[in-house]
Amino acid sequence: MRWWLVCMMALVFAGIAVPYGLLGGTEPGLSIAFFWLGFGVAVAAMIALAVLRWRDVS
Repeated sequence: MRWWLVCMMALVFAGIAVPYGLLGGTEPGLSIAFFWLGFGVAVAAMIALAVLRWRDVS
């Protein structure tokens, strides 16, 4: 569970730092599109992992 939270925090940080920091001064192009594509796939994978490991505590 702890590694999942760390990965999600890293994804949130990357979602802010990469497009507005690293790619912010570049021309709009495929690099930004590929970043958001990879970001979306990574977030979907993390959500799928969370759902697969879901346990009913009640």
